[in-house]
Amino acid sequence: MDEGVVKYRCEWQEADSLAAENIADLMDWRDRLHSWGLIGVYENSIGFGNISIRIGNSCQFIISGTQTAHLPNLGPEFYCTVTEFNLEQNFLGCRGPVPASSESLTHAALYLRRDDVRAIIHVHNPQLWQQLLFKIPTTRKEIPYGTPQTIAKFWRWPVTRTELSVLAAPWMKLAKCSRRRSVRLEISHSCQKKLRNRVS
Repeated sequence: MDEGVVKYRCEWQEADSLAAENIADLMDWRDRLHSWGLIGVYENSIGFGNISIRIGNSCQFIISGTQTAHLPNLGPEFYCTVTEFNLEQNFLGCRGPVPASSESLTHAALYLRRDDVRAIIHVHNPQLWQQLLFKIPTTRKEIPYGTPQTIAKFWRWPVTRTELSVLAAPWMKLAKCSRRRSVRLEISHSCQKKLRNRVS
């Protein structure tokens, strides 16, 4: 099994942690997802789940680091910034105290596809998966995760508001927490010209 393994070419620049106050909400939601069992580790020691947030209107984003799913709480030292990527070349550049999650290029593709997506959560939940299987855009099981083949599927998916509503509905229940925050779960467009100028 090759899940949880980085499959893209990664150029990691080691750097200081981000300021905790700048990513407090991101850290809070990640730790909640872990406490709910939506991020974690299987019995075979393979980790699953990650979370990211877009930086301003750019295609750069902050994401949880690779090999961190087993930790119940992540401080700023377990996050990094994705500074550049090239989907066609299967390349990603990041900086921070840890390398980016193995799913970072998938997050990058979603941010690139949809300008309006501000954050992405990737979780594993068998019940939710069965409920949504083939009701929302679904990759075939023979397509390996975290590869250009997976990303190529995104460009063929016509994601409608209805599909986003179906996808978000189960999360609205999860989001009724003490602080009464709402979660907007969306699948991710654009930044393409900006990104081409930077990484091509």
